[in-house]
Parts: sequence; C-alpha cells; structure tokens
Amino acid sequence: MFGFNVWITENCNMRCSYCYENGKNDRALHMSIEMLNETIDFIWTKAKQQPKDVVIINIHGGEPLLDFDKVVYFVEHSRQKLANYNVLYNIITNGTLLDAEKAKWLNEFMNSISISLDGNANMHDLNRKYINGNGTYADIIRNINECKIDKNKIRVRMTVNSKNVENLSYSISHIVELGFRMIVPGIAYEDKNWDNKKIKFLENELMKVKSRYISRTDVMIAMTNKSEIKQKGLCSGGITKFDILPNGDIYPCSYVCGLKQYRLGNICEKSPINTDQLKNLYSTNNSACNGCTYIKYCLATRCKYLNKLNSGDYHLPSELMCQIENVKYRVCSSMTGI
Repeated sequence: MFGFNVWITENCNMRCSYCYENGKNDRALHMSIEMLNETIDFIWTKAKQQPKDVVIINIHGGEPLLDFDKVVYFVEHSRQKLANYNVLYNIITNGTLLDAEKAKWLNEFMNSISISLDGNANMHDLNRKYINGNGTYADIIRNINECKIDKNKIRVRMTVNSKNVENLSYSISHIVELGFRMIVPGIAYEDKNWDNKKIKFLENELMKVKSRYISRTDVMIAMTNKSEIKQKGLCSGGITKFDILPNGDIYPCSYVCGLKQYRLGNICEKSPINTDQLKNLYSTNNSACNGCTYIKYCLATRCKYLNKLNSGDYHLPSELMCQIENVKYRVCSSMTGI
C-alpha cells in the first residue's frame, strides 16, 4: 500500500498553540498547478510499482480549503491519471472554511474527511484559535450544521495536551452528542508540561470513556479499543509513504516536514531515495526497550521520528511516550472502565 500526504498549501488561517508545524514551515508556500501535475506524476510512478495495491492520498496543509480550487484540480486530474488503481482520498481540514459548495464536493469525492475538534467551545478555543486570537469553535460547528456535510465520513481529530486532558471524557461525550461517530484523540508529545498527575488524569478519563461507550457499537473512539493492541510494523516513510510539500520537497513523515535534515529529495529532481538507509534506520531495535513485553505493540518501536524529536535519539523513546503507551495498553486491554 502506498500513502501520500499532499500539502496543497502550508498557509493556515489558524494558529493552534500545539501545532507541530509551528516554526517548521513556510506559511507563504502554495502548490502551483505545475507542481500539482508533477505530484500526480510522482504518485503514478510509485503506484506502477505495485499496480494491484491500494493508493491512499491525504490532502494536507496548512489548511487545504484555502486553495479549494487546487484541491479540486488535483483530485480531478489524479483520478484520471490513476483510473486503473484503487485510490482512497482523505482531506484534513480545520472546518472553518466549510460551506455548502465545498461540502457537496467533499461528500462526493472524499472517502473520509478529518476535522479538528477538541470538545466544547471552552476546550476547543483553549488552543485552536484564528490568527487574530479569536476562538474557532462557533464557526466550525455552524459550518458543519449548515453545509450538509456527510457526518458518516467525518473523522474527528482531537489533540490532547496537559491543558485539556482533565476534561477529556466530557469533551469526547460532547462530540458524540454532536452526532460524530469516529473520534481519534491524539497526544501532543511535544508538550513539556505533562507530568505524572496529568498522565493519571489521562488514564482515568479514558477509562471513563471506555465505560460510557463500551456497549456502543456505532461509536469508535481511539485509545480505548482492545483491537488497537496489535503488532506495529516498521515505518514506511520514504519507502511507500511520502509527504510532499508545496515546493515538491519530499519528507518521510508529517512531524518532520520542513526540517531540512530530514528532506529526502524533490519530486522534480527524479533522483532515487536511499531506501536502504531508511530501512536500516527503521529496523534497528530500540535497545532501551529490550525486555519490555509490549515492545512489538508500542508506537516507539515504529515511530523513529517521534523518538528523535522528543528524546534526541531515533532509538530511544521519550519518557512521556513510554508512559502514554503503558496507559493505552491498560485502557485498551481492560474489560470495563471505572
């Protein structure tokens, strides 16, 4: 399976306090039509290597709906070029620019739609603000309610940090009450204010969520399901998964996009990526994890770039990641919540 994160633009109309793109990217970059065509050719060239495989294309940003006309162009032309392939499209948006026209198109052409929402107005606006500092919750909810977007396609992405973790169970319940059925909490690992007390809050809040929704087969909430405890394969960044920035630069992972030391090349250069070096990086064990019974199931085993960003070493998970993975195991493997 090939996966491509296509950064239509690095510009965004929001400035979330915990955004992993802060300080890494050039907000002025937008993908040109010429670069969109080069990106389509790059994807097609890779897809030809495994013609019967699934191709997943995530339309990324910044905020991609700032360049909605280019999103439409890219999808229309890539669908034509990849007509013989099984292509799944997803878009990641903050929801502030949704309207009836965009929703109608997204409903038709997107397999899934990821929208960022952290809970009720107070929790969401705590970190997710416009450039001018105003909160974004009211606009997002109004847009969703008015534009007739297909909620069955929506995947709500929540960011959990040390500021909002104490209200996590309430925030998830609020999102379920809004009519969303797929909710994915994600930990802000770069947050330096996590401590043992906050981590205990996280575990207790997730247990409450599990207890509340354990019998709801229509609701999927990440970090609470036993099915999530499965062996992690090796990272495929730069091998079968690629992040492509608006200027054509290729990176192995969204977390390191814009950090030049991780740049793998450019789609216009046509030069091969040193996949042997990447495979060696990904397959090297974390020596500090030897003897851990959870090693085959742990995010730190797979995600070398998160290790590097948070501990300074590709093969050493941060203390926070280790603690969070233990929380996930206890919650997911428990039969009931508290």
